[in-house]
Amino acid sequence: MRGYSTNKGWGLNGIASWCACWERWGRCGRKARSNTMRLPGVAKSTNREWSLQQRAIFEAFRSAPGHVLVRARAGTGKTTTILEALQYAPESKILLGAFNKQIADELQTRVSDSRVSAKTLHALGMGYIRAQVDDVRVDANNRAWDLVKDVASDAPQAIKVALKNLHTKVRELNPWAETTSDIERIAIAYDLVPDESELRGKWTEAHYYETVLTILEHAADEVEVIDFADMIFLPLRRGWAWPVADLVVVDEAQDMTGPQLEIALRACRKDGRIVIVGDDRQAIYGFRGAASDGLDRLKKRLEAVELGLTTTYRCGQAIVEVARALVPDFQAAPTAPEGIVRTAPLSAWMEAQPGDFVLSRVNAPLMGVALGLIRQGKRARIRGRDIGKGLVELVNKLKLSRLEDLDGALEQWSRREIARLNKKDQAVARTRIAQIMDNVDTLLTLAETVATVAELTSKLTTLFSDEGVSEGVVMCSTIHRAKGLEAGRVWVLEDTLKGGNLEEENLRYVAVTRAKEELVLVTKNYVAPEGGEQ
Repeated sequence: MRGYSTNKGWGLNGIASWCACWERWGRCGRKARSNTMRLPGVAKSTNREWSLQQRAIFEAFRSAPGHVLVRARAGTGKTTTILEALQYAPESKILLGAFNKQIADELQTRVSDSRVSAKTLHALGMGYIRAQVDDVRVDANNRAWDLVKDVASDAPQAIKVALKNLHTKVRELNPWAETTSDIERIAIAYDLVPDESELRGKWTEAHYYETVLTILEHAADEVEVIDFADMIFLPLRRGWAWPVADLVVVDEAQDMTGPQLEIALRACRKDGRIVIVGDDRQAIYGFRGAASDGLDRLKKRLEAVELGLTTTYRCGQAIVEVARALVPDFQAAPTAPEGIVRTAPLSAWMEAQPGDFVLSRVNAPLMGVALGLIRQGKRARIRGRDIGKGLVELVNKLKLSRLEDLDGALEQWSRREIARLNKKDQAVARTRIAQIMDNVDTLLTLAETVATVAELTSKLTTLFSDEGVSEGVVMCSTIHRAKGLEAGRVWVLEDTLKGGNLEEENLRYVAVTRAKEELVLVTKNYVAPEGGEQ
């Protein structure tokens, strides 16, 4: 796929040479990196001093003859840079694809150029559907249920619930699914396989997956009423996605699923350009269908020239040095404060104050942290309302009459689930098994602080929240949930982190780069400096 062609400016080779020069200067030290320079033919639109990397991006938007990949690290002013770069693009119709509606709305308010339309890729898909279906109606509450009732009205209620959740997830993640193996992989990854006690009569696991395939075919035909999942599913399944823009810019591309990225690519005209913006080292949503190597695969597919945005304006110098052990091209801004990095013993999180983050790879340790802070009279919440809801559903599923039965019931449930998962594809099952153990540990930790099952479910509902970051609350969060956020001081529970693969390293990088001023690495291996002071 080739893109927009122009003879203006430096062109592709010139931009690549400029970036190579920048890299050489960048290795000469902080003083050299602080220099700014105006690119040939690029005028300043504001009084702001732009870095060499930012100016190279502006020139690429102005004159690169093909597609572009901007690899933008954490806190590097990515959004500000891209919005400025759009002013240099010569295209008459520009689509700016955003990860979610909140981001899309914010981007649109910051764009004054009438050529630019900022929207989510689901909104783009909805536009395609409206162009094909007269008077289409969105019914987020009933669409998924109606599809199940049409195809499997005789299924037991528990199977109907599972079918509803699974066919919705498959529509989101694999609109082209055509085999039971396609369905099974998603079912295992998202805990959407019915319990063995619920599979009886004709409702074997194989029949369950075959029914989902039938529902997908039905969903592709019945399009007068749709839901959120259909906004990606239908344009791709029915071939309704067509070019609508001369320039397509996809922000936070590392977090997009394959279908989302595909609909974005199809929106670009044949002679148009695509700019992919993202940070491969913040790719931590593999379990959601966002591939950790997605940016590199897109770069290869598009034959895109790559530009970097590696100077962070968020993190202090000491914090950047920790991150550089994982991402060597990460740089501190010349004006960045020194910052603080220290290690601390396990009990140190008790020093956390409102406005701080406490980050963990998994939820279970956060339960103990949040409860401990609350006992000190500090407000604390665990980020993730849907996590709390899922735990409440698990407790209800166990049908406990007494809290004392929780430990045994969880042991039986987890053994049964893990035994079943061990018969499946281990690459898929491994993540789900880790989630099961995390759920068990989280519930057992909280159960130690309550007297009844009702108190347990009530406390789960209260503790887990998606409220915005507040100065009055210590936010306890998994690293996944904290992505995109920042705090002056961040406590990282080091012992919850694992190594062994790239996505695990990415999790550590994301955790470290949430901190602006102080990073505290909490570990059982803490050794106090001589004199006993940290």
